[in-house]
Amino acid sequence: MIQIELVGYDHILSEVDLQVTKYVNKNLQDIIRVLIDMLENDPEYGLEDFFPRDYLTRKPEECRNTINELYEIICSRMIRDYIKPKYEYLLYMI
Repeated sequence: MIQIELVGYDHILSEVDLQVTKYVNKNLQDIIRVLIDMLENDPEYGLEDFFPRDYLTRKPEECRNTINELYEIICSRMIRDYIKPKYEYLLYMI
């Protein structure tokens, strides 16, 4: 799971904070799962809307792997206090 800006993670999480974090991450998980399914099943739907053209041209497989890695981060039970900027960028673009 990733941290949510609305929740302060510098203290012990209340049950409500934990539920909000789980709820938001579950929705992100569903959104990214739909994206992965669309990329696999729809030949007209591609990665060009989510990555810079140069990066996608040079490393198309790494781009696809980045989406899968972001999905795994969000599905994780551990709340991450940091995710790499490439995942933040991808999440923003999605």
